[in-house]
Amino acid sequence: MKKDQYDYIQSLTASHRRTLMALMAGCGLVVAVLATALTYVTMNNTRTVLMPPTLTKPVTVGRDYIDRSYLSQLAQYLIWLRYNVTPENVQAQNAQLLRYLLPSEYPTLKAKLDKEARVVIDDSVSSSFFIQGMVVDVDKGVVSVTGVQQKYVKRRALPPKSKTVTLTFSAPQGLILLASMSRNVTDKKESLQ
Repeated sequence: MKKDQYDYIQSLTASHRRTLMALMAGCGLVVAVLATALTYVTMNNTRTVLMPPTLTKPVTVGRDYIDRSYLSQLAQYLIWLRYNVTPENVQAQNAQLLRYLLPSEYPTLKAKLDKEARVVIDDSVSSSFFIQGMVVDVDKGVVSVTGVQQKYVKRRALPPKSKTVTLTFSAPQGLILLASMSRNVTDKKESLQ
């Protein structure tokens, strides 16, 4: 009788061991699949969120919504990067501006900014842009900024120029990027790209 009970317990223990091993193997497989999926998502769906360094007014940004305040503050920051330069900071300003640009527009604007930076450095040009007005069209993602640009060449002031700079934004995959920047200088239109 005792031998039969012993054999019965032994068979149950072996059965439990096999079940436990199968359960552990299944859990290990699930963990491996989840780890692989998480690694894939992390590697292929990274996002860079670019915000102006200072937000002076409350903003609302949602999955499918950008408010007027955010676009105006972003436009002010990009105008500052583009038009408030000195020989000492022009390369850093341009590098920061390029971070906000659509990848498809990057090569064109980079070449233009590099050429202008060379002139700023070689001729000791400093520039400031004073914003006088702004019109924001949230639906189209367009911001028109009017103001006056003052340039100095080797500490000699040039006549100030009134300009209207139009910035067009695009939001691929929810990331708000600069699609184009063009300017009108006293009835003469110039494209920055």
